[in-house]
Amino acid sequence: MPWESGQKNAGFSDDDIPYLPVPDKHYHKAVNKQIQNPGSMLNFMRSVIQWRKEQPAIKHGTAKILDTQAPLIAILRQSEEQDLLCVYNMSNKDVMIKPSDILDDNILENLGISEGEVMKIEPYGNEIRGGLVGGTSVIPQMARKPAP
Repeated sequence: MPWESGQKNAGFSDDDIPYLPVPDKHYHKAVNKQIQNPGSMLNFMRSVIQWRKEQPAIKHGTAKILDTQAPLIAILRQSEEQDLLCVYNMSNKDVMIKPSDILDDNILENLGISEGEVMKIEPYGNEIRGGLVGGTSVIPQMARKPAP
């Protein structure tokens, strides 16, 4: 990992010839550069980690892999406080899914998903829906991956 853009080997190693050389194109990706950019991959990953720590269903809930057809993977995370539906598209094409085909009415209500609603998952994308059990439905807010 490049740490300091102005240092030898980007601060990764003090050796003159490190085991793995740091390519010139990686110096601008150093932590000291990314930390200043709110849209950097470093700050995106920090926001993902923070979001994850705040989700009861992820912290201490269960995970159930739902019955979907390839190329979709769907996981229902549940705790006493929260339900989370995580759907991942593993293909290079848009894929549609109707959550009411794989979830019961109570969970759909907790997630704020209406009967018959169709979700469009972009190529290699994901959709995460969350809801408080017996409470107000919420969609977890999390930064999207920055453009390359």
